[in-house]
Amino acid sequence: MEDQALYITYRVPVKGLRQKIKEARLAQKKRVAPLAAEAGINKASWYGIESGAITSITSTTLKSVERALGVNLEVEACCGKGKTPH
Repeated sequence: MEDQALYITYRVPVKGLRQKIKEARLAQKKRVAPLAAEAGINKASWYGIESGAITSITSTTLKSVERALGVNLEVEACCGKGKTPH
């Protein structure tokens, strides 16, 4: 059996992230449906992120949302480049 990668997910609180996502969308006057599709998530998830109903997303989802919005929200997902948590 081939050894497959194991991914470890860390929970890092980011104050104001949901507001930044919503503000970026509204500033660009973009609708949720096409952005969610581009990010590879459903509309309910996007709305859940913006409203705070969803309180945890993966760094992959965050990067997809940033890419769909065409912005960098400057979130350090864990510990900095090359660092690991203790």
